[in-house]
Amino acid sequence: MSELPAIDRCMLMVIPKKAYFDWANSLPSTYSIIEPEDTVEPSSYLLPDFDDEEDVEKFISKNFRVIFENELSAWTSNQSEWPIKITFKVFKDWFDIHVSTMVFDLGKNEVKVV
Repeated sequence: MSELPAIDRCMLMVIPKKAYFDWANSLPSTYSIIEPEDTVEPSSYLLPDFDDEEDVEKFISKNFRVIFENELSAWTSNQSEWPIKITFKVFKDWFDIHVSTMVFDLGKNEVKVV
């Protein structure tokens, strides 16, 4: 078996929790009620390559806001409907996060930013 090519990134998977669904369901623009047990595709973010779990946590704690805002904008771009407090604690209350430091590229084509 040939060795799979690894890429020099970590992957962060962001999985919504009940608080996120409660917020989304409170929006006037929500078309249907969504529940935490509904199948919702988590978002994945590529992070710089880290060898140390502590460095990953520091990076996420410094950059959580852009991720949080991206997740909020999936439901509404109207920032007045976003939570008043966007803190790292709220981020962790609203999302489960899973990090993988082993990311492999099974694609045959060059990766493109779209």
